[in-house]
Amino acid sequence: MLLLTARELGHIIKNFPQNTGPNVDDLRSRIDKMVSKKPCADFIMNLMKGTATTNNPAEFTDALKGFNEITSSSQKGVVYGDTIIKTYGYAAGTVFGSVGTHTAQIELPTPAPFPIGLSRRGAAEYSDDQARIRAQTALHETIHLAGKYGFTDPALAFTAAMRGVARPKFDDVRDASVYWHAALQSACFPTRRD
Repeated sequence: MLLLTARELGHIIKNFPQNTGPNVDDLRSRIDKMVSKKPCADFIMNLMKGTATTNNPAEFTDALKGFNEITSSSQKGVVYGDTIIKTYGYAAGTVFGSVGTHTAQIELPTPAPFPIGLSRRGAAEYSDDQARIRAQTALHETIHLAGKYGFTDPALAFTAAMRGVARPKFDDVRDASVYWHAALQSACFPTRRD
């Protein structure tokens, strides 16, 4: 058994590299894999074009190009945060700023603590599942930032309904978000391991 003093432990922690943010390269790779499939790319392009208006045009209609812009040095990138859980009581992503003002930022929910006691295989599957969920969330939030002033969940849900998904019935923004995300999921990640 190794026993360390608080000072020794503090030195180790201070000098140990910390993972303070999302793995943007992994997110990009996973988003690229999703949007490289024609049904997904077409759905997203039609969703963005259909949601755009004269007063709120689309800044981009290619989700990967949009994600690359958001993660470029001219924007604020992708971070972990807890805005939604603090505000609404559930974990979810959100966005801030806009591409046009060079303030676009995606906030992914802070990852849950890694479960203790998993086998190596279980740990690998858990890590991969979490990475997949983060990429799906990043894609969803990228679509919000496509509008010059952002595309709202109700506007995206209404457009998704026009694309052949059942007419939306929702009481709040979360319901609208879940609604159009289901259409996105159907087009872009129809199976758990896809």
